[in-house]
Amino acid sequence: MIKAEDYIKQAGQLADEEIISKIHGDYMSVESSNTTMKKMEFLLLQALEIEPDNPEFHYWLICSKLASGMGKSGFKEIEKIAKKFPQYVEIAGVMADPQRWFAPFFYPSWHEDQKELPEELCQLPYGGTLLASVRHGMRRIVCMFRHLEKSNLQREDFLNAPMDVRFNFMETPDGPVVGVYVLITLPKGNLYISETIINVDACPASFRDLSNAGHWLLKLLSQQDYTFVILNDPHDGILFNQKLKFNPGHKKELKEIRAKLDTITPKAIWNQESFIKAQNYYMNNFSIEDLF
Repeated sequence: MIKAEDYIKQAGQLADEEIISKIHGDYMSVESSNTTMKKMEFLLLQALEIEPDNPEFHYWLICSKLASGMGKSGFKEIEKIAKKFPQYVEIAGVMADPQRWFAPFFYPSWHEDQKELPEELCQLPYGGTLLASVRHGMRRIVCMFRHLEKSNLQREDFLNAPMDVRFNFMETPDGPVVGVYVLITLPKGNLYISETIINVDACPASFRDLSNAGHWLLKLLSQQDYTFVILNDPHDGILFNQKLKFNPGHKKELKEIRAKLDTITPKAIWNQESFIKAQNYYMNNFSIEDLF
């Protein structure tokens, strides 16, 4: 029997092969034939026949229609499914800022045996663990990504290395932040730790500034069952690339953070000075040792 996921996989393959995304400032556009979009819509409709209450499938169908020139009627469709699935993050994001909320198939395709880094990821800034969006099949997945600017580590050092992620929410006098930690156990028991502090009360204009768009991206993480942890060297070679399934502990942390974020209305204007103060407060009041 054909499953909904089978249709989704086929739609993802079409997106991989025939859709070209382009970035124009804060906006994205796609180039593809109407035939391709119609094929994707057909596959998504087949998936919805099997799982009619799956909000992801509804969202992807609307995105494919919008990309093929559906226009204002597409946003009316989004309003309908937003009322039906109020907790689904991507629909809420589109309603908040439809011009800058990119559809899942706009993001670079990613999988565990990826050999090269897509151009979009090469362009991400150095420093800290970035929350970067990729597309796994048809799904938009927020992943943990980091450029290692100065490192003697080799790909072999990370082979079969166990890993974990941790999240820590803190309310500061200058707004809430979340510490995101990637922990990888290297050979001989050495522990690699990557830390970044994420702004979660503002939604900047540019979604390419991913480390500062934490409000929506952490919400996206909360509705995922897994993430990818990706490290690359200064020459954009992939050092580490593993899929991490969230265990009950991860899901509990993310659920608690999501509940706190649901009480915050993201600000349209980001105040860098306030965020720096919030970062400093966090670093002065939390130690990595507190994770253990």
